[in-house]
Amino acid sequence: MGFVDITPRFQRTLFLQNPLTGDDQAVVFFTEEEVLVSELRAVITPQNPPGSPSVTWTVRYAADRSAVGTEIEVGGRTSTNDTTGDVVTGGDIDNDTIPANSWVWLDISTATTGSDAPEAFSVAVVGRAR
Repeated sequence: MGFVDITPRFQRTLFLQNPLTGDDQAVVFFTEEEVLVSELRAVITPQNPPGSPSVTWTVRYAADRSAVGTEIEVGGRTSTNDTTGDVVTGGDIDNDTIPANSWVWLDISTATTGSDAPEAFSVAVVGRAR
């Protein structure tokens, strides 16, 4: 019989309506257990009619929410996909272990505006609780 992984799967989605440059306050969760992050999945919800939305973002974590935090993917990522989404995995994840008792938040460094502004932006943090 083969190995069966019974480690609990972990997934939390960070969702932001009308993302703006500099947003980092509203989208937060707290984890009481250590999490090994295996992927980040991001998708934009465009306006209707859609323009060309773009969001540059990173996911950060820290024990103290007022801290700068540690980036899961150092340098962040720019997403423009509004259908299948953008996926960050493997070698693109620089800091894959979120320590127990940490705050996790989405940090938007830039977002398009006007007719190209996204209506919403979501990032799923996927991994295993330890």
